[in-house]
Amino acid sequence: MNKTVIAVLAALLAIHATAEEVRKKPRRQLTPEQMAEREERDRQRMIGGGIVRKEGSAKGMFAILNAQDKVAEEGFLPVVGNIDSTLAVKVSILKADGVTPGNMASKIKDAGATIGVGLVVDANLPTLLAAPESGWAIVNVMKLAEGCRDDKVLASRVRKEILRGLAFATGCAYTTVADPLMRDVVKPSDVDALRSEEFGFEIRNRFSVSAPLYGLKPWYQATYDEACQEGWAPAPTNSYQRWRWKKTHSIPQNPMKIEFDPKKGK
Repeated sequence: MNKTVIAVLAALLAIHATAEEVRKKPRRQLTPEQMAEREERDRQRMIGGGIVRKEGSAKGMFAILNAQDKVAEEGFLPVVGNIDSTLAVKVSILKADGVTPGNMASKIKDAGATIGVGLVVDANLPTLLAAPESGWAIVNVMKLAEGCRDDKVLASRVRKEILRGLAFATGCAYTTVADPLMRDVVKPSDVDALRSEEFGFEIRNRFSVSAPLYGLKPWYQATYDEACQEGWAPAPTNSYQRWRWKKTHSIPQNPMKIEFDPKKGK
């Protein structure tokens, strides 16, 4: 057996071994929420090419000013994706120092933001302090941690209170139908009973009206089909969008002919 054949066989054996390892490796199980999100993404791709955003249409930014280290940023990072997908506004987590009710407004401005929720550790502040006429709220992680020995539970409390703070700060916290997040909370453990980490439809609708009053304007969104028809569609990213892009931008094979009518003079 020559060296070339031996090398080929060795390579095939290596590929087989690698494939076997991948097959045996346990697959990461998706949560029901992740499964629902994936199904919705697939559905949107089939309906009109998915949702796209018009460049430059969003105004302002919501800032989460992190001035504490009791909960790692990874613990409340999911809030960014949540707000981006449900409220369609620009959102960022920014490190901050010395956040207080007295300087919150200036901290937001210095961060280049429009609305802000500050995360602090302060023995003198309540769990949640909101100033809706000024567009800010403060979440006191020290108070949220009272009676909590589970880091995951504490991180969940922080995520929920960031969202509640945003609702209060933009004046859309009160609804005619009880929202799953905006229930009565009088002690930190009451936050655990809030069954969702997303706003209901009424708050989302109110937010789209109230947030622009503070200078926070959501992205203009539409299906890829609609964006093509309106003339602002971004470059396609999948086969359906490429088909729609080509169809929209192609020159008609049988263009309309304009013929002169001597009787009408045009």
